[in-house]
Amino acid sequence: MTVVGFPGEREPISLMWATLALLLPYSGIGKACISIAFSVPRKRGPLKRALYAGALCEVVERDSKFLLKTRKIHGRVSLPPGYTFRAIAMTDLSFIEFEATSFHKISCSQSHLKSCIAICQLLFSCFTLYHARGNQIELYGYAAFGFTVVPYAVMSIVNLIANLLVPHYPTLYMVRTPTMDQAEEAGGQFEGVVAVQAHNIRNPEVAPSPVLLLFSWFLLLLGIVTPYIILTLMTNFDAGESTRAQRSWTMAWLVVGEVYGLLASVAGWFFWLEEADTDSGLRVSGLLLLGAVAAAVGGFVVVGQMLIVHGQCSSTAL
Repeated sequence: MTVVGFPGEREPISLMWATLALLLPYSGIGKACISIAFSVPRKRGPLKRALYAGALCEVVERDSKFLLKTRKIHGRVSLPPGYTFRAIAMTDLSFIEFEATSFHKISCSQSHLKSCIAICQLLFSCFTLYHARGNQIELYGYAAFGFTVVPYAVMSIVNLIANLLVPHYPTLYMVRTPTMDQAEEAGGQFEGVVAVQAHNIRNPEVAPSPVLLLFSWFLLLLGIVTPYIILTLMTNFDAGESTRAQRSWTMAWLVVGEVYGLLASVAGWFFWLEEADTDSGLRVSGLLLLGAVAAAVGGFVVVGQMLIVHGQCSSTAL
């Protein structure tokens, strides 16, 4: 519920990311870190902020309609055959806004509801982690089910920061280019354009902010090492009375989840923002994620079994 959304993300895609974050929380962490890295200070103009966030799009000559199926576009669009949209890369910064009297404006907001939910999730995760002490560690060691909330606690913190820093764009916004003019001559219609290409105007500040880029890397590295630091401090990686299967599934869920969760977030950036070879890319990503999802499901099953046994032990003790 707290995962940061890419600009114009349709509901099925948001649901897919939420499900993926439930199974592999590091997919949500990676997505939030990418959003933080490519955000800009609020004092910048709305066009610059939208450009860095990947919220601007342009018409290109291509038959694929992938972007239209996955993301919403502001205004009314009628594309002729042989044309589609793509997100505008930061290196393409050569556009100016329409006059101030234009009806169509770039709209964005901060997701305060997601921030509140992230705080609640973080508090609940900390409460669960606190109760992982005592007989949980004696029974299961570093495989104790209470430690499985650590990645979700980290995700809540990173998503909280991202939702406070990164503006939310409900749609993509069109920029007029010569290709759009060609598409109109071919029968296309585009209503809701927010900017127009400006020839011979270049802005040298096209790179991400070094401070935000460094901060996003710091959050990512901190998120990766935090579970191992907590396990070392609280258990010294002692196995307790846990079985090999319990240790294997919980650690596989953590390690595989880190690797494939982060890969999934990077794939999302390239496939949905950069419009790379989406069809083949999605097939490869889907195949790679099968193993990670299997590890996550196995981890859920093992944690459920631990909860049942732990509850029975607690009842017997009482």
